[in-house]
Amino acid sequence: MYPIDQSDGGEDDDPQEHARWQAQLQAEGRNPDAPWKKQIDGVQICDGDAISDRGEEVWNLLEQRVSGT
Repeated sequence: MYPIDQSDGGEDDDPQEHARWQAQLQAEGRNPDAPWKKQIDGVQICDGDAISDRGEEVWNLLEQRVSGT
């Protein structure tokens, strides 16, 4: 489900939670800016699909597709 409040770009962690998550990822040797390990096997990505974890980017893509611009 898409978050109702996008005033912060979809960021729902407070600064302490965000810092803990970054520290955990770094301790695991993972890049905090790109922590994904793999794509789900059951998901097929097709040409024209938009993929993002940035709320503002997703919102803008949805608006463009609805308005046709």
